[in-house]
Amino acid sequence: MALTTLGTLLLAQQGLAMEEFYTAPGARAMAMGGAFTAVAEDSSTVWYNPGGLGFLSGMDVTLDYGTVVVGSKDVGSASGSDIALYDTESELKYLGFSGKGFGMAYFRPYDFHSYGKDDKGDITRIRTEYSELKFGFGVDLNDHVAVGGSIDMISQSTDSDCESCDENDETGFGYTLGVLGKWKMDAAGKTELRAGATWRSGTDVDALLGEFEDLPNRPQVLSLGLAVKRPFDLGAGWGVSATGSVQFDDIAYSKVLYLGQDGIERSDNRIAVDHERIAYGAEFQFITPSNQSFFIRAGGYDSEAEGDAAPLLDGSNDRFRPYSSGVEAVTAGLGVYLGDWIVDYAMEQRTILKSDYAAVQDQDETLHSLSISRAF
Repeated sequence: MALTTLGTLLLAQQGLAMEEFYTAPGARAMAMGGAFTAVAEDSSTVWYNPGGLGFLSGMDVTLDYGTVVVGSKDVGSASGSDIALYDTESELKYLGFSGKGFGMAYFRPYDFHSYGKDDKGDITRIRTEYSELKFGFGVDLNDHVAVGGSIDMISQSTDSDCESCDENDETGFGYTLGVLGKWKMDAAGKTELRAGATWRSGTDVDALLGEFEDLPNRPQVLSLGLAVKRPFDLGAGWGVSATGSVQFDDIAYSKVLYLGQDGIERSDNRIAVDHERIAYGAEFQFITPSNQSFFIRAGGYDSEAEGDAAPLLDGSNDRFRPYSSGVEAVTAGLGVYLGDWIVDYAMEQRTILKSDYAAVQDQDETLHSLSISRAF
């Protein structure tokens, strides 16, 4: 009954926006809305901008555990607009090590859910569990510019409600390129302007599940970021270092199979989903008279699916009609420096926006992330 109701809803729009399944790695970056391409100064640099590895002066190890967005496993007895298509699960999101010029990290940024038809014509829920192992390097060309890259090993594991389909694990490779620049903007050398750019290749891991193919893969992403950093003397031995950052992401997914408004699955009925995301964040590092530090962070982002109601390129009259038009989120977090240890916490309040064609409602999800870092 539940899948029948879900199928009725999906046949009205049958589209995946997909970026609603992305979760920013690292509690610090997550608390700043993911606007980290121009900041990039810890082990998560391997993900956000490997060029930043060239500027690192020390080493650190970071473990990040938190919630990720997944597709709802059980729509229960809900019907109509009460159906919740999304849920959350707790995962090891990120484990990384970095030092001057190099880094290695495990990331869990996506957990895709999509839908297909099995050999009986029934709509089946498909889960693609996605993870990456990245090997990064970076070099500073001078005092102002560093460049870097990473080789990315991508693992995708698929399973579904299809009783006749076997689970499938596939591995593929991608790459990431990054450049980071920083310049002093005043005579005193206090105000620092940072600019970063990252190119992350898309992947085409041939993940199959029975008759299902063209499942979601890692998107191609171009990220451009700006950040300004400046210290202030608060008096009485107190100080604060303030950082503000903004970032633009152009996100392009490879083509995935689209059932179409009529629910008929055709081999040439595929569409590539594009997104644009604007992220912003701020961090305040307070330094006490005893030289201890704690952090307050805030940020957010807006992500919009492109190609809404775009015609499909298969000669039919079908049009792409995603059930989500994008994501809006606000983020916040805290951190504390305890000797050589750093503990960071982040929270994200995410609203997954329904499209004009969806028979479901906007859905709110709260995500949490806790990371522990050891500096050397």
